[in-house]
Amino acid sequence: FFSAPCWQDDAEFADAIRERQETKDELKDLKDLFAKLEEDSGFVQQSLRFRSKVLMMERIDVLQAREKQQDANLPDVGASDTIRGPPGIVFAKEGYMTVKRFAGFLGMQEQYHIV
Repeated sequence: FFSAPCWQDDAEFADAIRERQETKDELKDLKDLFAKLEEDSGFVQQSLRFRSKVLMMERIDVLQAREKQQDANLPDVGASDTIRGPPGIVFAKEGYMTVKRFAGFLGMQEQYHIV
């Protein structure tokens, strides 16, 4: 037996992968904008932008949580850690295999070993 995570390769899967990429892009853009605002502003400008920077930090926190959840639930499609299986299935290259053997008196007892 072999057990590994798998996903059905359909429109919903493609949408989820696209959304993950959009989340990563938006997070990168927000971090770049936040760093730019930190660099090129004086004391007065920083005090005027305080509210927008707080809102931006809250949005960054939300996006980081979403990115963490998406990375835990979705594979890196196109990377070397996934395999396209039978039509419409994507498998992760990680998993475990169990080997069944018969043991005991006259081989009457089934035993499973994880390889």
